[in-house]
Amino acid sequence: MPKKIKINSIKDINAFKTEEVISAPQTEMEDMFLVEVSRGCFHSCRFCAASFVYRPARFRSSDEIVASIDRGLQKKKKIGLVGTAVSEHPDLIKICEYIAAQDAQAGIGSLRIDQINEKIVDLIKAGGIETVALAPEAGSQKMRDVLRKDITEADIIKATELLLDKGIPNLRLYFMVGLPKEEEQDIDAIIELTKKIKHQVLQYSKGKRKFRRITLSINQFIPKPQTPLQWCALADVSEAGKKIKKIVNAFRNDKQVKVIHDVPKWNYVQALLSLGDRRVGEILLAVHNLEGNWAKALKEVNINPNFYVYRQKSFDEFLPGDIIDLGVSKKSLISECKKALGEN
Repeated sequence: MPKKIKINSIKDINAFKTEEVISAPQTEMEDMFLVEVSRGCFHSCRFCAASFVYRPARFRSSDEIVASIDRGLQKKKKIGLVGTAVSEHPDLIKICEYIAAQDAQAGIGSLRIDQINEKIVDLIKAGGIETVALAPEAGSQKMRDVLRKDITEADIIKATELLLDKGIPNLRLYFMVGLPKEEEQDIDAIIELTKKIKHQVLQYSKGKRKFRRITLSINQFIPKPQTPLQWCALADVSEAGKKIKKIVNAFRNDKQVKVIHDVPKWNYVQALLSLGDRRVGEILLAVHNLEGNWAKALKEVNINPNFYVYRQKSFDEFLPGDIIDLGVSKKSLISECKKALGEN
């Protein structure tokens, strides 16, 4: 094997079909036919694997997408548009209009906050969608800057008002805790931003539109290989759990704000699988033999998982993911990590 395995990204994603092949009943999207519209992302948020692993950003042509939609409409009446930058497809409005003209519904997983406009929301609403997901990722501007999210609180408020004005009654907001450089006031900022959004939409909707619920999806930050934050340690899961509990408690008696989150202990396992090398395979085999008992497997295998999970890595260390060349230099990733941590 070569010292490095070079990934050759397919330049023309129109050369093949990426659409749903297997559809299973009683599953999350059993009534929706999935069609890939884009791959990669221009924004390169520092925490996001898709921004770096799937470079460069590419969009399937509207003709190819429509052909996939036509095949999907023979089976289902909902078309799910899938990709890392769906809201930035240059022909997204045209594609959604085509779906609507077929008396079908278009589904978009989430919209980038600074890409929302009236036309897109009108088409989403026409498709019968009542919940739209947005990803502020952090409550404070400081943390959004660490992530290089490139959105402001004003952008977030503006997007929520537009959605409400167009009759979208439910919002889903994605946030992370356990981020590098995070302080207690950054957790408070998630609570305050949520309260501010709720206040704004209630004031804005008074006597005009009915607002139902904000759902907060709170997840612990998991460092991902080949991203600028891959050198960071996972925050202690018990501490992350306390932060999540603080957010849950802040809205415990609020009927219009619902908080959902993962079980913190599984974040440890996610980080182990994300950051580990081939030796983690021994743990996986033990988990299999123990019928899924992770706690027992971690004790029985003579490997220290904290070495991968809770250790801050040095920039001169050879990481497991370094055997793969994605076309992004380690030097540029280190530069971005230093900027995020304020070390430049």
